[in-house]
Amino acid sequence: MKTFRLLLLVFITIVFALSGKSNIKQQFGIRPENTDNKQYIAIGIKHIPPFIISDKDKISGLAVDIWKAVADSLNIKYHYIQNTVTDSAIDLSLESINISIAPLIASSQKPENVFFSEPFYITTMSIAISNQYETGIFNFFRDLVSSAFLKTLGLLIIINFTVGFIMWFFERKKNKEQFPDNLYGIGDAIWWAWVTMTTVGYGDKVPQSGRGRFSASVWMLVTIVIISSFTAHISSELTKKKLTDKVNKISDLHDMKVGCIENSNTAIYLNYMHIPTKNYPTIEVALEALEDEEINALADDNATLSYYLNNINHQINKKIGLINLPNNKEYFCLSSPNPELINEINPYLIGFIESEQWFKILKKYGLQN
Repeated sequence: MKTFRLLLLVFITIVFALSGKSNIKQQFGIRPENTDNKQYIAIGIKHIPPFIISDKDKISGLAVDIWKAVADSLNIKYHYIQNTVTDSAIDLSLESINISIAPLIASSQKPENVFFSEPFYITTMSIAISNQYETGIFNFFRDLVSSAFLKTLGLLIIINFTVGFIMWFFERKKNKEQFPDNLYGIGDAIWWAWVTMTTVGYGDKVPQSGRGRFSASVWMLVTIVIISSFTAHISSELTKKKLTDKVNKISDLHDMKVGCIENSNTAIYLNYMHIPTKNYPTIEVALEALEDEEINALADDNATLSYYLNNINHQINKKIGLINLPNNKEYFCLSSPNPELINEINPYLIGFIESEQWFKILKKYGLQN
């Protein structure tokens, strides 16, 4: 009897030990890799630039960099599994992966057994639109009285008045014929400043004093910078104004040919807002359609559009401007069927996105100036 009890006790101890070991393995849904007898968790990925960039055997991207930092902090071993379905949430609901770093948008419309991490990136809708000017005499004169043009012109007037007064002050004693010591002389000096700035160079007013000639030399060099900056600033401001004239709010899209990526959250939102759209399979195809004027606006999240315009196609970036709208705010998260794994990750995830390294990564992918 004693022998039987002893064997029973040993048997129960072994069962509990094995059960405990199994529970440890299954705590995070860990699956063994047979290659080196180490325990790895399965990480779901999908090509979604700039978050996950799958280029042949090389995996990179914003979410990949985040995951590597978190996994290193927690000493988690992992291997990637390419998602074979459209929606990462389906893979998670089937428990074919332990965690998806292909970002899901936090939403109440999700499978019951999918849990979100803290958001690591928040974005809104952006509209890509062609940087083309409208033609016509009315638009030309409208641009001439725009606030951007008038402000810049006012600044130039103040600068010229200042330079003209300085020149008159230096020349009024030694060069009374050209810059007399009265209000007319001040007017002549301002005229000289304008002529010099515009490089017309009539030669009717010429400084003769040493200080006057030195000031004139400095002014000539400065005006080169002023004129080039003035031209660039006005062009930029008028282009920006032209873009914002076209799209100021979401309802403006009703009057435009709008494209978006099929099955994207933006497409769903625009459909909800009853805005007709033309859907494209990829962002690359959609940008080509915009460049070819097949559509005149492309709607997507700011992160995706900023990445493609700033990092992928610099040539098209010169032709297309980006307008940010406050609509359709999206919270990108990691996701898993295991809430304990999410709870374990969250503190490290939050700490990482508050670090200086995170801002360097954002800049790396063209998501922060």
